[in-house]
Amino acid sequence: WADVARVLERLADRADEIGDRVAAGIRLARTQSQRLSGGERAARAYEGVLRVAPSHPEAMDFLTGFYSANERWAELVGLYERELAAKKANETELVGDMLQIAMLYWKKLAHSRAADPWFSRIAKVEPANEALLAFYRDYCASLGDDGRLMDVLGAAQRSLKDGSKEKAQIAGELAHLAEGQANAQKAIEQYKAVLRNDPDNTEAREK
Repeated sequence: WADVARVLERLADRADEIGDRVAAGIRLARTQSQRLSGGERAARAYEGVLRVAPSHPEAMDFLTGFYSANERWAELVGLYERELAAKKANETELVGDMLQIAMLYWKKLAHSRAADPWFSRIAKVEPANEALLAFYRDYCASLGDDGRLMDVLGAAQRSLKDGSKEKAQIAGELAHLAEGQANAQKAIEQYKAVLRNDPDNTEAREK
């Protein structure tokens, strides 16, 4: 099987037709994985397949499982970023893909600065996304940037349905932030917004 793998490797690198290179790369990866117990080599073969056939289902499935099982988060996020770059779709259709990348940067790589641009893209199409709001509450707190958090929450508030509990909750949060910035008028406006969405809110009524 080692000899077979060497032949397939040459074909995957040098075949004239892209289809032939993909087919040889897939056979090489399967040989490494199933016959030679070479997970790392199989991963390299599948990465080679993706260089000529982005988003190839078998290659993506193997590499996603392999990188996740081995907690190789940087390689996994790179895999997803390359897959996303190859997709032809609008931002709304890509929210799930972008969220996957953003969450990996934030939760697995602890790299909030790298997650920020992805969450910013999500905010343009889903400003009230729960994971997005959780990220910016955490990220802005670490930066001491209440102003930016208020902008994010304000966009979320405008996108939510009047009378919803979520809108009332965000209004209350904005009111607290405005008080922290000594912006009494802004705080009053937000407490009024709380009462419009939650007339029985005790804190807002007492303000």
